[in-house]
Amino acid sequence: MATDYYAGLWRKYAIRRLLSEFILLGLLMIVVPQVPIVIESWDEWLRESVVEFGKAFLVAGLLGWAIDEALKKDLVREAVAASLGYLLPDRLKTELRWLYDQKILVQQVYTVRLEHFPQEHAVRLHGSYNRRFENVSGARAKVLLAGGTDEWFHPKGESEVISCEYRRIKSDEPDPTMVVPINLAALGVGYNAGEVPIDAEEVIELFMSYTMWMPEHGYEFLTHRYLIDRPMVNVEVPPTLVAFVAYSHRDNYSEQDFKTGHISVRLERVLLPHQDIRICWHNKANVEERIKKYDLPKLPA
Repeated sequence: MATDYYAGLWRKYAIRRLLSEFILLGLLMIVVPQVPIVIESWDEWLRESVVEFGKAFLVAGLLGWAIDEALKKDLVREAVAASLGYLLPDRLKTELRWLYDQKILVQQVYTVRLEHFPQEHAVRLHGSYNRRFENVSGARAKVLLAGGTDEWFHPKGESEVISCEYRRIKSDEPDPTMVVPINLAALGVGYNAGEVPIDAEEVIELFMSYTMWMPEHGYEFLTHRYLIDRPMVNVEVPPTLVAFVAYSHRDNYSEQDFKTGHISVRLERVLLPHQDIRICWHNKANVEERIKKYDLPKLPA
């Protein structure tokens, strides 16, 4: 097995070995005619010819190396595109090619605390998320740092973004934190740092926290424009509420997912762009009253 492994590596880098030999040979042919002993023993026309041949080998090696890199990337891309073309119906090709061209992968932890005011039939949601943007394209790219929350025009108060900031991390060394300005809009409040360049070996971390007033029977949706790898959600639910967490993914939820206390749910897959995370809650007293009225199965404790 070890022999096969090293044989595979040898074949894989055969072209690069050949191109490296061209480059080294070219450099050698350019340098050798400049050595004093060679100048004295070789005719001028021979020295000039060797230098010109050396330049040719050097240029060929460098061009070959650049073309080999470009061809490898293009061949992989064309192979995937061809597979999509052969195997999928036309109406799916555009969407999956768009997905294949995604350059940013995000890790995200979303934390929510629900504060219940039973006498006023209101819930105040305290939310925050930490996003870690990684450039997986292998080349310099741009990431749009923007988001916000909706305004539900609740009589208890307005939605509010408490803080928003980001920082770059290069070679495991974080840069100073940048504060992102908050902007009010007719239907919500948000932030927008614009398109920020990100190198292939660079990471950008963004933190945002907000509050919003909601009914005591309600939903909160969190969506994002980039791929999220294994997103995590933590929710603190008071004893007077029941709640659940669901991802708009292939998995479904059931009433048995409604709980009180601490809820922690991770999606062990990738959440696609604009697939949402949903948090739903209800007044526990109303739910228990309905269960008793219709003799329905009880929710988990």
